[in-house]
Amino acid sequence: DEIYAFKTHPLFQDPELHEKQRALNQGKKIVLISEGIAGGHRASDRAIFGQLMMQDPTAQIVILDIEDYATTLTQRWLQRWPHRVGRYPNLYHALYEFWLTESFEKWSSESHKSQALRKVGDKWLDHAFAPLKEKLLELSPDVVLTLHPSATLALAYFRVAGMLPPTQTHLSLITDLDPHSLYQAAYFLDHTYVGSPPTAEAFTRMGVNPAHITVSGMPIHPPKIRLGDTPEKIGQKRALGLDPQRPLVVLMAGSTGFGSVQQAFQELLAVQEALSIVVVTGRNQKLKEELRVLSQRPHNHNIFIESFITQPKLHTYTKIAEVVETKGGGLSTYELLAQRVP
Repeated sequence: DEIYAFKTHPLFQDPELHEKQRALNQGKKIVLISEGIAGGHRASDRAIFGQLMMQDPTAQIVILDIEDYATTLTQRWLQRWPHRVGRYPNLYHALYEFWLTESFEKWSSESHKSQALRKVGDKWLDHAFAPLKEKLLELSPDVVLTLHPSATLALAYFRVAGMLPPTQTHLSLITDLDPHSLYQAAYFLDHTYVGSPPTAEAFTRMGVNPAHITVSGMPIHPPKIRLGDTPEKIGQKRALGLDPQRPLVVLMAGSTGFGSVQQAFQELLAVQEALSIVVVTGRNQKLKEELRVLSQRPHNHNIFIESFITQPKLHTYTKIAEVVETKGGGLSTYELLAQRVP
């Protein structure tokens, strides 16, 4: 009955891990490599940073955004991928499956897997993420922790190609619920942290040694538990300009405004019961305008369309909501489960 979403496990405290990893939080220099396009990764950065500093205030922690340490062409690709996935989903599915799976899974030995990664890396990664490699050499950290598949792939390549000191510890933390083929690069790192047992099983099927996988839970902030029908909930609804007598439905599309939001919004408009509907469109201004036009149609609801909002305001909305509808992102899903939000 244990549900991993309902708690955040302290990172790097598994007593079964060898001494090299248990020493992580003893005044070490730790580099976190994340990606700022998706807001969920930013939230996980802050959660991990806070957890590490609680464990050891003397730790030196540097957070790098992989987009800042890539070539111009790679930056453009990273910035545009959410919209291109929405436009060409079948193409991206094929790319994800092909990049490593075809050349990686058919070889069983580590040497052949290394050759497959080098083949991909020498053609692309060595150039695409050369600024990241130079920054890691400049910082000379004790530990590198990746929080994004592109960072995991780049770090694995640098390691296999012998570009980083062998004394460094290289880790990955996966917030996706269903890892795609790029995450196979975790095979070459010292350890991988995942959010749930099914995700750990997926990595095992990819060939990652089970002894190198820890179910650590998702890196989320301590949740604000959803309020029941209390005076506090009524007061917070009024403070946000919401009718406390109407059920609140929050429709979220992530920080990039991704997914079938228009369809979900139209289905909510067709509901007969009078609702308060808050839609968070992220940085997608085109989506916000499309929803504004749709909201002009006859309906029985109070509509509030928000752009990119702060985490505290978002958590206030979800804490007082009757229902939240969102895309299947790992971090947002786990945060909602931790809040006990339907």
